[in-house]
Amino acid sequence: MADLFASSKQPSLFPLTTPVIRISKNEYRAFYKDERALFRILLELLHRDVVESRLVMGFLLWLERQRYTSYSLSKMFVNSMTPDVINLVADEVVICIKFLQKKANNFISEGSSKSYNISHLQYFLDRKCIHLEDLYHNGDLLFHEVSCIANDISVKAFDDILEQFIRHGEIRYQHQQMVPPDDRTIFLTFSKGYPISEDEIIQYFTSMFGDFIQSLHMQPVDEQETQSLFARVVVRNPSFVRAVIERDGPHGKSKYIINGKHVWARKFVPRTPYN
Repeated sequence: MADLFASSKQPSLFPLTTPVIRISKNEYRAFYKDERALFRILLELLHRDVVESRLVMGFLLWLERQRYTSYSLSKMFVNSMTPDVINLVADEVVICIKFLQKKANNFISEGSSKSYNISHLQYFLDRKCIHLEDLYHNGDLLFHEVSCIANDISVKAFDDILEQFIRHGEIRYQHQQMVPPDDRTIFLTFSKGYPISEDEIIQYFTSMFGDFIQSLHMQPVDEQETQSLFARVVVRNPSFVRAVIERDGPHGKSKYIINGKHVWARKFVPRTPYN
């Protein structure tokens, strides 16, 4: 469509194209410096689970974006709270996440959320209070929102921290009993008619979770087959099995879309050989 306000001598006063603003990795990390500091505390100082810590960060950002608070929660926690208090608040955030995931069994059986204490977290919410019942009843939608935020910030601002965590985890596991490959393997399945390459898989998951893949084994394809329908991904650190397969919830299976192709991830279960 021609721009009615433009001429050969005079540029348009109202250009129809919007310039693309590119934000560098360093700019993302600078913008999320408080979130990065809190994420490091959760992983390195408090030794909390990496999957859980990603969701904790996603939930805190979700609270800010949903206007539960006028504060930057990460900045407040890092600058004014001791690690013990941060750990306590993180435990309360996990309670909220369990309600989103419908894991709060006591609430289901008793019909009450009064037995769950999130008073320390509520203290920092100056605009709205969290109602655990609402989190439970709207869990599917809200957990998807929290997961998307957690994945987004992990890719844009936490990638180097996650890579360091993987490297340290490798060193730690070298000094412990070796984890068998089958116990740190993810099973991927693909849709027939939508072939996907090894490079696509590695590039996608590396951009989301960091350099955590040790090896990738695609289904062998013979002359009569046109594509692999499954693959096994061996990860360096067992924590990342959960990170991948529980991205969509606690049921142990998550769906990803890689270049428009559907990919399902679950825990690899080796076949039991027949006697």
